[in-house]
Amino acid sequence: MSTFSLSKKALLSFLVILLPIFLTFMYSYNRNREYLKEKILNEMTVIAEAYEGQVYQFLEMNKRRVADFSTDGFIRDRLREIARGNRPAAARLNEHLIRNKLVLDRTIRKIHVIGLDGRVLASTEGASIGKNVSKEDYFAKGLSGPSISEDYLGEKGRPELAVSAPVLAIEDSKKPIGVITNFILLSELNKLMTGEFNRELGAVSWKRRRMRTMETYVVNKDRRMITESIFIPDAVLQVVSDTLPVEKCLGETGEVAEFYGDYRGVPVAGASICIPSMKWTLLVEADEEEVITPLNTLLRSAAATAFVVSGLIAGLYFLFIRYVVRPVSSLSGAAREIAGGNYDISVPVETSDEIGVLSASFNAMAGEIRERTREIEEERNRAQMYLGVAGVVILALDREGRIVLLNRKGCEVIGCGSKDVIGLNWFDNFIPQGTREVLRERFGRLLSGKPFEYYENPIITKGGKER
Repeated sequence: MSTFSLSKKALLSFLVILLPIFLTFMYSYNRNREYLKEKILNEMTVIAEAYEGQVYQFLEMNKRRVADFSTDGFIRDRLREIARGNRPAAARLNEHLIRNKLVLDRTIRKIHVIGLDGRVLASTEGASIGKNVSKEDYFAKGLSGPSISEDYLGEKGRPELAVSAPVLAIEDSKKPIGVITNFILLSELNKLMTGEFNRELGAVSWKRRRMRTMETYVVNKDRRMITESIFIPDAVLQVVSDTLPVEKCLGETGEVAEFYGDYRGVPVAGASICIPSMKWTLLVEADEEEVITPLNTLLRSAAATAFVVSGLIAGLYFLFIRYVVRPVSSLSGAAREIAGGNYDISVPVETSDEIGVLSASFNAMAGEIRERTREIEEERNRAQMYLGVAGVVILALDREGRIVLLNRKGCEVIGCGSKDVIGLNWFDNFIPQGTREVLRERFGRLLSGKPFEYYENPIITKGGKER
C-alpha cells in the first residue's frame, strides 16, 4: 500500500505533467538551434560564393584590361625605339599612356611600361621613370603572362594591386620585349566587398544587409586584411586575421562554414572561400549573438508559453488541492476520529458536487452513529444499573469459557472485584474439579443451541471454599 498522501500524489502528477513539457521544449529548442545554425551557415556560404564570383570577375577584368593594353601597336613600336636609344620615344609613350590609356579606366591609378632589364621606361607617374623594379613580383610574373600581384611599394597607406602583362614582339608572339603594369588601389576591391561598387553601377539595394554585423572582407597570404573592416578603422594591412578559415586556406586544407572566433576574438558564424591564385581568403561573417537572435526570440516565446502552461497547471494543482485533496483529507481525518471513538465530529460542506454530497452524507452518518452510540450508552448504563442491584449472580462467558462480565453480587459471592476475574476461565478457576466436565458439556450444549434444563452446581470462592 502506498504511503504517499493525496497531496503528494497530486504534486507528483503535476511534476509528471511538467516533465514532458520541459523535455519537449528542450528538444524542440536544440533542434531549432541546430537547424537555424545550419541555415545561417548555408546562407553565408551562398553569399561567399556570390562574392567569390565578383572577385574573380574583378581580377579577370583587370587582367583583360592590361592584356588589351599590351597589344597596343604604338606601345610596342615605342618600346623598340627606346631599346635602340631613341629618347624622344619615351616622352611620346608617356603622353600616349596618359591621354589614351589612363583615361579608359578610372580605377587605374598609374601605368608603367618596363623594359626587359627591369627599368621603368615610361609611366603616367613621372617620378617612377628610370626606377629599377626588376626584383618586384609584378615584373617577374608579367614577363610570363597576365598576372596580378600585391604591391607594397605604392603610396604610404594606399596598398595597390599591380596587374601586369608582357608586351610581345610582333614577329615572335612568345618573345617579350617589355612589361606593362596597371596599378589599382586596393580600395577598388574594398568597394566590391562593401557593395559600394554596385551602388556606383546604380543598384538601389547596395546598403541592404541581411544582418547588422555581417561583413565581407579579404585576407592576404600574410594574414592581413586587405579590405576594410566595419568594426576597426584603418584595418587595411594593419589587422592580422589569424583565424581558422585563414589557416585552412593557407594550409590548402579546405574551406570553412562554421562557428568560430574572428579577428576580434568575437564568436561569429562564417563561411570562407579560398582564392588560390592570389593566396587570398574571402570571408563572410556575422556575430553569433545576432545570428541566433531569432532563436533567442523563439526561446523567449517558448519560455513564455511554458510559463503560462506551467502557471495554468499550477493553478489547476492548487484548485485540486483546495477543492479535492483538502475535503478528502478532512473526510479521512474525521473517519480516523470516528474509528478512534470520537463520534462528536463533522466536516465542512463547501461545495455541492460529489465531494460536497459525500461530506454531507458523512456528517449524516456521523450523526447517526452518534445517536446510536448515545442510545447504546443509555442501554448499557441501564443494564449496569440492573446488574448492580440484582440479588443474584449474573455471569457472562465467551465461547472459550472466559469471564467477560460478572455483576456486583457475583463479586460478593466469589470474594473479588470484577477487574480481577475478567478474562479468567470460569471452569478452571471457579468450578470444583468433580463437576467441571459435566458443566463444560452443558456449556457446549448451550453454545450449540441444544435444549438444556435448569441445574445447580457449587462454585469455589477466592478463599477456596465451595458455595
